[in-house]
Amino acid sequence: LDGKLEGLTANSFCSVSLDPPIVLWSLRKDAGSLPTFERASHFCINVLHAHQVEMSRHFCGRQINKFDGLADEFTEGLEGIPALKDALATFECEQLEHQPMGDHIVFYGMVKRYTYSQATPLTFHCGTYTTVRPLLD
Repeated sequence: LDGKLEGLTANSFCSVSLDPPIVLWSLRKDAGSLPTFERASHFCINVLHAHQVEMSRHFCGRQINKFDGLADEFTEGLEGIPALKDALATFECEQLEHQPMGDHIVFYGMVKRYTYSQATPLTFHCGTYTTVRPLLD
């Protein structure tokens, strides 16, 4: 928005609807990046591969411009939003609305374009990075 890129590591996002494809994610009301996301017409959710722990940690930080030095890692998505080139999945979304919910703002987006692969995702559980594995029968 206005040439300013914002990024963060979200603790979760989820599907709201398959038809049409709508997802949601949330951000704390006191987040410094909140005004940018509230005004944005589009956003991108990048799902990380299991080997991308450092990328997740980087976007958890409080640095002013989280995209400094990472230009080669991203491509320009819809309406100029950054999409991670090596993401397990990307969901490029048109923002539909955002609503306050407790101490967070919930953002809803219509998925306009997506990519995915069948690799192993990075997850965060009980305070540590991990991944998912099939349950044994």
